[in-house]
Amino acid sequence: MLRNSPTETAVATIQPIESRQSGQLPALAGTWLERRRSRQALAELDERLLRDIGLTPSEAIAESAMPFWKPFAWLQGK
Repeated sequence: MLRNSPTETAVATIQPIESRQSGQLPALAGTWLERRRSRQALAELDERLLRDIGLTPSEAIAESAMPFWKPFAWLQGK
């Protein structure tokens, strides 16, 4: 049984990662844009609507102040 050299193994594992990352950039940008829009909309909700989605006004303020690259805390179990 022939084994790949360390260099061949490293190249084989690096190439798919690089192409995966470049293909994920448009999706990542879309995710960030959607988070930004969602957080802006969240900041505009009144107390009644916030209660409907299970958030307090202080939680909504904290969430809407978060940067776009961070996932929604309240969707991840706070």
